Amino acid sequence: MFYLDDMKLVAKEPPGSSTGVEEPKKRMTPSGYLLSQNFPNPFNSRTEIPFVLPKDSPVQLVIYNSSGQMVRMLAKGIQTGRVT
Repeated sequence: MFYLDDMKLVAKEPPGSSTGVEEPKKRMTPSGYLLSQNFPNPFNSRTEIPFVLPKDSPVQLVIYNSSGQMVRMLAKGIQTGRVT
């Protein structure tokens, strides 16, 4: 049997971490185009649709309803290659 009063929390340094200095992170370039799933969901008042472009590219991101009618154009034109 033991009691919570008998327990101690001991902090340890992570293995291989001799200093608090971190190396700068390299900027990764995506290898292709990616259109991710929207979140949290389309029935909330706000939803996000992330997409990835490996280079500057023409983009046209349009939302259509189930009847095929355009509801809204979210993006159109040249977008810089980046994670959005």
